[in-house]
Amino acid sequence: MTPPERSVAERVVFAALLGVGLPIALIALVLVTAAVFPGLASGSYGWLALLDALWEHGPWVALPIAWPLLRALRIRPAWAAAALAAICLHGLWTMDSPGMNLIVLGGAIAFPLAVLGTDERAHWSVRAGVAAVVVAIYLA
Repeated sequence: MTPPERSVAERVVFAALLGVGLPIALIALVLVTAAVFPGLASGSYGWLALLDALWEHGPWVALPIAWPLLRALRIRPAWAAAALAAICLHGLWTMDSPGMNLIVLGGAIAFPLAVLGTDERAHWSVRAGVAAVVVAIYLA
């Protein structure tokens, strides 16, 4: 027996929570890594240099991690939503100076946008609006 499908609002909320949770998990991973392997976090910037090195590839690391998590949350199509979220995250994180708030909360923007943009039942205008927002993120 398959579980009932979630409403659009539920999928958007769960995607936003996942989008906030992934960067926080990355920061926690960096802090644990810096504590377990103090030699990696040496230098003038300490663990911030390690965080910067990991953050550069964060959106693309989020893709294979988010896919099964979105699927477990019954957000379909999970692979398309994860791919679009990674593209949005890359655009947000490569802005001129995004700041730590936008980096941490960027997932709360990218994942709900991705869910709305990949929803098969969404009206074409919703998908076009999401595409326009993604383009605007890269042009900003």
